[in-house]
Amino acid sequence: MFSLYVVSIEERESQRLNSFFKQNFFKDIPERDIHIEGVKGGEITAKEYFNLAVHGRVKPLTPGELGCTLSHLEIYKKFLQTGDDFALIFEDDAIFPSTLTSYELLNQIKKIELEDCFLLSLGGVQMKVCRNVRGEFQKSKILSKTIIKINPHFYNRVCFTFAYVIDRKMAEVLLAYHRKLRRADDWSYLYDFNPKAKIYMTNLIDHPVEQNIDNSYIES
Repeated sequence: MFSLYVVSIEERESQRLNSFFKQNFFKDIPERDIHIEGVKGGEITAKEYFNLAVHGRVKPLTPGELGCTLSHLEIYKKFLQTGDDFALIFEDDAIFPSTLTSYELLNQIKKIELEDCFLLSLGGVQMKVCRNVRGEFQKSKILSKTIIKINPHFYNRVCFTFAYVIDRKMAEVLLAYHRKLRRADDWSYLYDFNPKAKIYMTNLIDHPVEQNIDNSYIES
């Protein structure tokens, strides 16, 4: 029914990932069902980096941005190879509510019945850079949290990929959207690219406020 992916460049037995997976959210998920994906931008060859992140751009992607984007794209590809309906995607600095479980989250997503071709951001709307998003509040809530359907004119204000859910149609759209690579959370032109794409946001999962090497290697 769903696939669960974690974006991380850490080894599975690292202290960082051990701490991450100790959160209650993962307690009932077998380790084999958690898929870790991480591309180290600093290890990409100079030629590949130039072709993917520099050539023809006004502002190049940094190695970290490139690695992060490639990690998310690889997840979309692997998700589409499954028969699952949804992909839950987290970066390794996501902070879950202490009582939240994956199955509870999945049941909630089913109940709210989002429109096809959706991306539901589970955290980020509370962050300063996203506070200017505008949209329509939905009647349904997720674990008592309000859901907002973002107005396409404000997709450029939607940031962060540390916790989100997509369906199969959105995975297909995002892969096509990134044929010329963008930052993983650059959805500025997503509606122009495909008007069927819809972005929802809620404030359910948190993120470290301070971005440093202790909190987020991806951000660093």
